[in-house]
Amino acid sequence: MVKLYPNMTAVLLHNSQLDHRRIKHPSAIGLEVGQQIQVKYFGRDPTDGRMRLSRKVLQSPVATVVKNLSDKNSIVMGTRESSASNASP
Repeated sequence: MVKLYPNMTAVLLHNSQLDHRRIKHPSAIGLEVGQQIQVKYFGRDPTDGRMRLSRKVLQSPVATVVKNLSDKNSIVMGTRESSASNASP
């Protein structure tokens, strides 16, 4: 739960919006009760009116892994003509 202002009621900040990694509990990333954090306000949910908050969007994005094929010969490419000539009559 997050309090945006001292006299405001607490708002739920879902675990999926705490960090880019999947976590089960806020203590897994070192958060403690009463600790101040920065969150981004995304407005209200149109269906139920709850506030939408995220801490994850304020963090740097997770590095994505890019895989390169080092051996181009491992990919076999053919044309319709070559596959047609390989077909048995």
